Amino acid sequence: MAQVEICAVCGNNPATGQGEHVWPQWFLKAMDALGPPKKPWAVNSIPVVNKRGVPIHHSQRQRVLLPVCRTCNGELNKRFEMPAREVVKELATNGWSGEFNQAEWHSVGMWWAKVLLMLGHPKARLGDRRLNDIAIRFDNPPHDYRWMVDGSSPPVDLSLWVFRGAIEDSESEFTMVLPDSVAMRSGSTALCHELSLVTEGLCVTVVSHPGVSIDHPLVNRQDAWELLHNPPQRGDLSKLRSLPGKAVSWMRGEKVPEGHSVGPDQFSRLTAMIGYESDDVLPEPEGI
Repeated sequence: MAQVEICAVCGNNPATGQGEHVWPQWFLKAMDALGPPKKPWAVNSIPVVNKRGVPIHHSQRQRVLLPVCRTCNGELNKRFEMPAREVVKELATNGWSGEFNQAEWHSVGMWWAKVLLMLGHPKARLGDRRLNDIAIRFDNPPHDYRWMVDGSSPPVDLSLWVFRGAIEDSESEFTMVLPDSVAMRSGSTALCHELSLVTEGLCVTVVSHPGVSIDHPLVNRQDAWELLHNPPQRGDLSKLRSLPGKAVSWMRGEKVPEGHSVGPDQFSRLTAMIGYESDDVLPEPEGI
């Protein structure tokens, strides 16, 4: 007898059918109508090959499924898909170019948060077995997804940034070290998560950072937007400066206390990389 999978969102109900299409059907249909993907799959600019050593280059975008129950599936559609559908479709089919208002950009941010958090879930499954085996997923227990279906606002410690990105090989301009975990003042330990995706015209990053703040360098110089909590009043992403998709790289650090600030400066990077236990006793790396 086949084992019943539990919903990855609520964690209570049995998943139904094939589960949730992480990339919704309307999005895949619109993108496939533009033609096959322009480039084969690659990881860190190295082509991904099949058993015969041939680079994997499908004629359609990959389908990704996640086990989700009927109730959560309906809530996800109502809260994330329906508000963003027309805006995302117009942006995606026009190289992420187009002018929209604050509410529309917020709906885009919510949609991307849903997509990236689900792509990073350990139970997400790609159609191609080889690509599924190498897919990047969260390397610690997954983010709590219940806010997506219980009517809660996006957590204050969940951020989503976008900038005008290009798929090209280049060195990172900024390095951000996200702690692996955070020692909360309550005595509990919270985990951090990050996932980024680059497509032509867009780089999008979601970060769950409980107990720590993030000083994003591209936002500071007005080259990026945060869409969940501070979307622009009105804007066109294509009007921002074009940057390499790897303009900001994210590294995994160690455990830090609540109140730590993640930023591009050397002190922030080194303290998060080394880890420390208290706000009162910070390590003092040489050279600062």
